[in-house]
Amino acid sequence: MTLLDGISFPAVASLCVGDMALFDLANGRLYGVFPRDWAPGGVSAVLLAEGTGRVAEELKALARRPALSLAVLNRDGAVFDAALLDLLDAFDLDRLLWIRGDAQGRLYYDGSLLAPRERPVNRFTFTFQGSRRQSLDCETLPLALNVSAASPQAESWVLGLSAGTAFPESAWFQLPYPANGRLALGIVPGFDTDRWHLWLSGGERPLVARQLAGIPYRPSVEAPLRLSVVFDRTAVDLAHWGDAAGLRAMAATGGNPAVAGWNSGWRRAVADFLTTLPDDVEVDLWWFADLPGAGLDWPGTWPGPDQDVGHAGRFSPRQAARQVADLTWVPGLDLWDSLDRVINQVAERIVATPSCRHGVLIVGNSPPPPPSTSPSSVTWTRLRDAVGGNLRRDGIWDRGVSGMRERCGIACVQLPVGGAADGNPRRFQTLWRETLEQDGVRVVPADDQPIRALDEAFHYLRHHVPSSLEVRP
Repeated sequence: MTLLDGISFPAVASLCVGDMALFDLANGRLYGVFPRDWAPGGVSAVLLAEGTGRVAEELKALARRPALSLAVLNRDGAVFDAALLDLLDAFDLDRLLWIRGDAQGRLYYDGSLLAPRERPVNRFTFTFQGSRRQSLDCETLPLALNVSAASPQAESWVLGLSAGTAFPESAWFQLPYPANGRLALGIVPGFDTDRWHLWLSGGERPLVARQLAGIPYRPSVEAPLRLSVVFDRTAVDLAHWGDAAGLRAMAATGGNPAVAGWNSGWRRAVADFLTTLPDDVEVDLWWFADLPGAGLDWPGTWPGPDQDVGHAGRFSPRQAARQVADLTWVPGLDLWDSLDRVINQVAERIVATPSCRHGVLIVGNSPPPPPSTSPSSVTWTRLRDAVGGNLRRDGIWDRGVSGMRERCGIACVQLPVGGAADGNPRRFQTLWRETLEQDGVRVVPADDQPIRALDEAFHYLRHHVPSSLEVRP
């Protein structure tokens, strides 16, 4: 706030570059003064203490901060207890800034009028993770939002929050009952660190959201997990990326290379991961690939699969590990493969079995095609424009994901790509990750450690608490 107890804190903040404190002799109150770009007027003020005892204790603590300055405000005509001056003995004289306040509220230091610094107009983006990812912009805090819960289960009233480097670290919050109505986002500044502050307004008193220690997890796992593993058969090992890029040229010269093993590294990693899962996990194994169409055909004499989506079946973890050996590599004809179609089929099974506890694990590097009508996000537009080429366009992905995300966690272990053919798909991976995250998918880049990424994704899915919250401006 820019004005508190009749004090212009932006004017006070002009005395220092960083954080400082202010002691008002007239009311005996001690304030923290925090220059922050997100605050109205560029300054946030917090009442630290009032009353002689508490102020004395707080001043002693502040005096142990050698870089902190203390402004002392003496208002014209104000009567104060001279004993208050004794509280300032803990501070060195060169750290005390004496300010005079006149009857009109103007502040002076060393005979000069204090005026707030000019503040540039800033715009900040805050990203909320509820049932789906939502980014909202504002110039100052607090930010007023609307929040609604689609489920009556209190454990689903969880909300993730993140912003830029100038803000507190990303955090998750448990919203209080009724988890519907007006939600306000603010920040409580501090000398050591700032912290998020979320509360539901509109009632007799604000209801403060509780910050969680991390990503919301179930403290225990009551029921076995059915893990739907969706494997991208067009993802090629990095060692064979160059071979895959030149496959058409090889086929044109009459060659028919033995390409089935070009994803053996990824298959081996997935199989090794599956053998480490608890025996009570049931693995529902799926795969997707690509089919000719719209001017795209298999290179040369390579036969390719006769379907773009396959369901290997439900197995124990060790049985599923053996089944992965059959998911050999097939060429991807374009960037857009049939992830959307297989996800839609997985979603149908999950919706049909509400008594099971589900998790969906995507392993691959092929994004689903954009929706058939207007893109669902700016990121989709950027991804589509960056890639161009052949585009299947439908709304299957949106329907499938929306059918699952309130029932289970969805994670994607994003396999790396390599080479530089056809514009180098590396530049698309960041855009694809942003798109998946916007749709509520937890993305874990595999890099050169796929087992680590698979373990991290499984831990997330096994303990994940799906959020039923939707945030709107």
